[in-house]
Amino acid sequence: MKEIIKDIKNFQEQFYSVKRLNINLENFTGPFGFDIYKAYDFCSIIDNNDIDTIIETGTNIGDTSEFLALRYPDKKIITCEINPTYFEIAKMRLKEYKNVNIFLASSDFVIKNINQNEHNIIYFLDAHFDQYWPLKEEINNIERGFVMIDDFDIKCPNYYYGNGVANMVSKENIKCDIDTVKNFGKLHDVYVNNVFFDYKIPNHQMDLRAGRCFYQKKFTSDIFLNENFKKVL
Repeated sequence: MKEIIKDIKNFQEQFYSVKRLNINLENFTGPFGFDIYKAYDFCSIIDNNDIDTIIETGTNIGDTSEFLALRYPDKKIITCEINPTYFEIAKMRLKEYKNVNIFLASSDFVIKNINQNEHNIIYFLDAHFDQYWPLKEEINNIERGFVMIDDFDIKCPNYYYGNGVANMVSKENIKCDIDTVKNFGKLHDVYVNNVFFDYKIPNHQMDLRAGRCFYQKKFTSDIFLNENFKKVL
């Protein structure tokens, strides 16, 4: 079994040093919604695989982007936002990080226009919010890479799903759940976060934790055999 996070003390310092500046997300401010366990899961995939590019959908004003830029200065980070105001704030905030590319564009457009065969990519899909739900298009456009979908319905009453604030579905009745991933991703193996896993680090997000989904496409890695992940498909 691979070591999950190689520098856990440094990881915590990086996470909790980022200013919580997200707009209109209430208690979800901070990197990864201020849920260090979510960051732990995502970073455990990066730390144990040959990943050179991180794509984040739904920048807001850059809390998660800044954490990833601090932790992975040698990796290319691509993040996108459709709200012009949020984009301008995030652009100003992230300009000192030379490895970050931020775009005022939809997530499905960004994913569709990257050469996925030239990069080893991990995707953080977090653009589904309110009535904007590009989840179907995002999943359809990902041909290769590792994926984490935020605000996922893991069938646990203490974890939010949909848009994280209210457990919602899109206008097209697309849900953030296993059926959506199975129908559009055409996958054999899908995992969620294991709510019983002992992370052994403090998590200060006590009230609004969200479920998350993981899968890999055209990659072979045993990272999901670690106990912080639970196979559901």
